[in-house]
Amino acid sequence: MQKKFSVIVPTLNEEAFIEKCLLALSDQTVSRREYGIIVSDSSSEDNTVEIAGSLADNVVVCEKKSAGFGRNFGAKNAKTELLGFIDADTIASATWVEGAIQALQKGVAATGPIKSL
Repeated sequence: MQKKFSVIVPTLNEEAFIEKCLLALSDQTVSRREYGIIVSDSSSEDNTVEIAGSLADNVVVCEKKSAGFGRNFGAKNAKTELLGFIDADTIASATWVEGAIQALQKGVAATGPIKSL
């Protein structure tokens, strides 16, 4: 089955948060076969990339230190038409991916429910 959705997580020195964020994204009501997780790192100087490497499908590193650039860089590395974006210091609810896919298939933008760390 080809994935239909990619979650992009921009990061910069997020070792305190990234594991919880990615674990929540991995524990969704939608099968992991249906979506991928891409961490787009802005050249972190901590263990963010190493932690993300064991939990994300793909970790890409850019030199520019900007969350906006990180989102765009991650999106360029996605192989799906549907994209979702979530910050590394955020925990997605168990239905976040499901809701995003449903909303985006209808052609609208979506947000929610999340919890900040």
